[in-house]
Order: sequence, then C-alpha cells, then structure tokens
Amino acid sequence: MQESFNPLDFHHFATFLAQQLSRIPSDLEQAAIRTSVSRAYYASFLLIRDFILLRYEKTLPQDLKRVIRTNKAHRVVARILELTDPVHAQYFINLRKLRNRADYETKESLMHKDLAKALKLAEAIVSNANSIVSRINLGILSEALQDPENEHNRGYRGPNL
Repeated sequence: MQESFNPLDFHHFATFLAQQLSRIPSDLEQAAIRTSVSRAYYASFLLIRDFILLRYEKTLPQDLKRVIRTNKAHRVVARILELTDPVHAQYFINLRKLRNRADYETKESLMHKDLAKALKLAEAIVSNANSIVSRINLGILSEALQDPENEHNRGYRGPNL
C-alpha cells in the first residue's frame, strides 16, 4: 500500500492520457482532454503547495498553514509565485484558466492545442518547482497571505510556450 500520493503522478497521467487520445472513442475525447488539462493543473498546484508546506513546515505562520489547505490556496499559491517568479506565475495562472475552462465551461469544446498548451505549461512549472520554491521566503509567504482574494485576471498571457 502506497503511503502518500505524489502530485507528479497527475502530471504523468495527464501526459499518458494525452498520448492515448487516438485510441479513445471520439465520444469520450472531450472527457479525456478535459481530464488531462485538469490533472496537469493539479500536478502543478499540488507540487508547489506541498513543497511550500514541506520546506516551511516548522516556520509557516499558522494562518497560512490553515489557508493553504482551503479553496483559497489556489489564489495564495498564484500570489506566492507572482512574488517569487513572475514568468512561472503567469504560466500557473494561464494553466488555471485552462483548468477552469476544462472543469466548468461545458458549452465549449477544448481542442488538442488547449491540451498541448496545458501540458507545456505544467511541464515548465513542475520541472522548475524545486528552484521556484527555494526562492520563497517568509516575507513572500506573509505578503501572499495579505492578498488571498486576488484573482490574477489581468489579461497578460505571459511568454509564449
């Protein structure tokens, strides 16, 4: 029995599912694309969040420990990334927007290019997660907590991947 879940498994599963699209019945293609996009986002989100919790488990302020395990954690993680690494923050925000489309916008279809973009954004985040988190300090964590309602909908799409 496995002791804990590794968020990278979501990334591997998203990639695996994307590679299987040609074998999936056409009536299930949207479900597969949407699932892959969503899992790519959650791999990135959970990996960054868990690295922060692990790195700062003894020094993390109690209010941040509480918030980072709620639905506000998505905003807080985006804000931490914005304060630490604006490029990867924008990748994260764009990936979150794709995930929101995949999970909530049932009246529109997601395309293969949307999935490819999500996988590329997620790969950029997960492959740099250690480096990103190593640049976070307690000041950044405290500042991020002051702005948990920021939705980061500024229109900037970041560098093209």
